[in-house]
Amino acid sequence: MKKLELGQTITILANLGVIAGIIFLGIELQQNNELMEAEARRARALSSEEAYRIIAENEALAEMLVKEERGEALTDVESQRMRSFWLRGLTDLQLAHAELPENEWGPLIERFRLNHRLFPALHDTWTRRKAVFSGEFVQWYEENVVSHE
Repeated sequence: MKKLELGQTITILANLGVIAGIIFLGIELQQNNELMEAEARRARALSSEEAYRIIAENEALAEMLVKEERGEALTDVESQRMRSFWLRGLTDLQLAHAELPENEWGPLIERFRLNHRLFPALHDTWTRRKAVFSGEFVQWYEENVVSHE
């Protein structure tokens, strides 16, 4: 057997170092992806909770929702405020549609189906403003929310 020369030994060690570095980088990327996914889930949860917080802290908005759910007429100003509230929700839903994997849409779809039935202002907002959303989202919303009224 030949003795390994110093140069060959250094080359082998350098190659092993590169391989170890690549493995380490792969592990770091996997951990980073898991962290980013967890942060995205948390951000989505906070966004969803934000709508409930707004309703809980805004008595006027809560009263408008109750009036609307009871079928009572809203003033023009109340109707505009409700359309703004629902437009924010639809915008958040479009973002979720673009970002979320399909297996996470279920609760969002069910919430919007229920809200679409209970609150005429949501239906009105969708009808009036759907042109501002992407064509893909409009088709998805029509198929998964509106058609299930």
